[in-house]
Amino acid sequence: SLLALRAINRSWQKVVGWCQASLADADDPVSHVVLVRASSPLTKPVTQAQAFATWDVLYPGSIYSVRVVRETGALPSLLAKYDALAKSKRELEVRRDQLIEDGKANQAEATPCCGGSSLAAKISKMEAKMALLTPKISALRDKCIGDEKDVGLSYFVIFTTSRAATMASQVSALPSASYTVSAAPVPTGVRWAALKQMGIRTRVPTRICAKIGYWAMFVLWSSGIAAINLVMNLESLYLVLPPVRDLLVALGPSVESFVGAFLPPLAYTIFMAILPMVCATFSSLYGLPSVGEVNASAFAGLFTFNFVYVFLAPSLSSSMLASIEAVIRNPGEIFAIITGICSGLASASTFFITFTLLKLVLLLNTELVRLVPTVLLYLKRKAGLTKDGAPPDPAKFHVLWMGVTLHMCIGINYASVAPITTVFSFMCA
Repeated sequence: SLLALRAINRSWQKVVGWCQASLADADDPVSHVVLVRASSPLTKPVTQAQAFATWDVLYPGSIYSVRVVRETGALPSLLAKYDALAKSKRELEVRRDQLIEDGKANQAEATPCCGGSSLAAKISKMEAKMALLTPKISALRDKCIGDEKDVGLSYFVIFTTSRAATMASQVSALPSASYTVSAAPVPTGVRWAALKQMGIRTRVPTRICAKIGYWAMFVLWSSGIAAINLVMNLESLYLVLPPVRDLLVALGPSVESFVGAFLPPLAYTIFMAILPMVCATFSSLYGLPSVGEVNASAFAGLFTFNFVYVFLAPSLSSSMLASIEAVIRNPGEIFAIITGICSGLASASTFFITFTLLKLVLLLNTELVRLVPTVLLYLKRKAGLTKDGAPPDPAKFHVLWMGVTLHMCIGINYASVAPITTVFSFMCA
């Protein structure tokens, strides 16, 4: 346990040191920027000039500029659509030019492409779509440009020195303050929807609804599995796929019984597979300004769920119920609950030895070679859903670190009961 705590402490010190070095690095643009957000949806929006004047009074001569997060409406989605069309058009032009260089100019005009149209016809069609989008984009851009539109409930303050920015990000705001100050996330990690006026105005009710949804799922998690299990039985399977009945009957009663017993655990497996996505969805509704905070919130929700239902429930449920029954019969044996907890951990040690060993031998290897993302990428390429050369999806932070932290917790708790579990847990972590 002491070794595990020391390893966790060293890792945390490394994270803190990395953050301090990042803030002190003059080449890091984020070290010169702080994010200011309205703490209440009733806060009055500020203009760029008002925000600059306020911060220039607090830090005279240290403010380089202020950038207000404006309302842009549908402009980002139109720009993304325009960029996608331009990229596809460039790829087709490269293909056409290659055919011309190879002396196949006639094929460049007649070669079928994308639904039977020729290259030239497809390029012309994309150019027409881009021409239709251009006036819409220009109109929306003109609508967002102008000093009168430079107003919002969130803005970035850019300092001339990293020292001033660090001091500003470390100042604690009063509870009655209308704005909060924090270190700015990296540009690629900003969640712009949460910083716009509409996102801040609806942040409180959306966050409350997301919290209620998560804890309802946490308390009533068996209902979700039961709902999946309604369609994961032989009767429902026969209704959806009638040929399966004939197949299983032909294979014999033993195979039919095996499939019937295999379907209920499959419902639990499906639920646990979609749980990370559900936790990430709830975290995205909390109104957090950066992708990193959303990942951290998703990790907390996912770890809480797994810690309670994967670790505590199997190890303590039966022993705790027996202890509570003994205390009800004889209130003087209140310490029997502690004894029940210890006996529950000891009796479940074999299960967790097997659990950590399987994680180490099987799942750890699949994580190292990234077997599942690689197979999914191959299937997507075969189905035409992604392009050749596209990399696999990046590893999900909240899923990866949830597994590491859960194994560390199991190893610490079983350090004295079953030391071999601790060894397997450290190897997994």
